[in-house]
Amino acid sequence: SYKYWNVKRKELFPGPRKVYEPAGFAIPNDQLDAYNWLKSKILAGENVNPHQSKRLSNTSLEDPLFNDWGIHHFHLTTSYEEDGSGWVERDGSLLFAFVRGDAFYSLKIGDHGDWCDKDLLRIIYENWPDLIAPYRLHIAGVEREHEPDLKLMRRKGITVFHEVAPGAYYCAIGGGYSCTGISGEALHMSDMFIGNISALEQEFRRNIDYFIAEFKAKSLDVNKRLEFKFTVNEFGFHVWERSLHVKILLAYTD
Repeated sequence: SYKYWNVKRKELFPGPRKVYEPAGFAIPNDQLDAYNWLKSKILAGENVNPHQSKRLSNTSLEDPLFNDWGIHHFHLTTSYEEDGSGWVERDGSLLFAFVRGDAFYSLKIGDHGDWCDKDLLRIIYENWPDLIAPYRLHIAGVEREHEPDLKLMRRKGITVFHEVAPGAYYCAIGGGYSCTGISGEALHMSDMFIGNISALEQEFRRNIDYFIAEFKAKSLDVNKRLEFKFTVNEFGFHVWERSLHVKILLAYTD
């Protein structure tokens, strides 16, 4: 369940999004066409996941930048790879962006290796502070002998807070990490999902007599041994009775 949610939380569902750009947003001339191509896809509601990392669907890999700050990165290019894989070309430059629902916030154009660039957080803070208001820490001033090695902290699964502006501290915007180094947010989503399945199973067991009565009302043979299997798909949570070939929808997944 964790691996599933760790992938799903990074994927962007197709659908039109409004694009916001920060004050002073700069697009290098050699990246203008690539940025406009990606932007047109976002506005039109096309699938932009091919612009993300090829590791997007790898359930065993973590995205430290996304886990920590909730920031996506998109490859800027003007063409797809020739192998027919559906991925776009990897030309080097990246667009870092913050995505919330139907809003896409372009932050900065940068390069691989800019995963710890605190300027990304500063841009959000200065332009759309409400987006990260829930993650602000209301604490007194903190003195540090030196800034923590963010890359090392992420590798060790340690979530650290950041002073984005004088007196403005933020933490775990992307959900942070568990002590094992995996995504705290994906782990929470997984736990909630399993909890929902358990609750639905218990509810079904409590109401089994009702369903048996419904089977009888439809002239189904309930004298045989009944075996119920719980299943989940993109449409909902179901119980499947094999011998009767009956599927019962318990709840929608959305």
